Amino acid sequence: MRSNNAPVFIGACHDGERLDIDGNNVWEYDWKDLGENVEVRDPNHNQIHIFSMYLISKSGIEIRFIAGEFSNGVWGFFKP
Repeated sequence: MRSNNAPVFIGACHDGERLDIDGNNVWEYDWKDLGENVEVRDPNHNQIHIFSMYLISKSGIEIRFIAGEFSNGVWGFFKP
């Protein structure tokens, strides 16, 4: 069972491959590192990783997400 504070897996993709969060392709924005590290679990391999919390902001849109590399060039994305 997942605790209420556990990050929610959004998806994974290769570096630069389209991935939408709330209808916005994250690769089209500059990411601001919020300086917060978050423990996440790879849903496919059950491996724990420490990823960073980011903010993208443009034209009134603000989206917080957690992201990092599961392996070389393969990114995982989570909602806090």
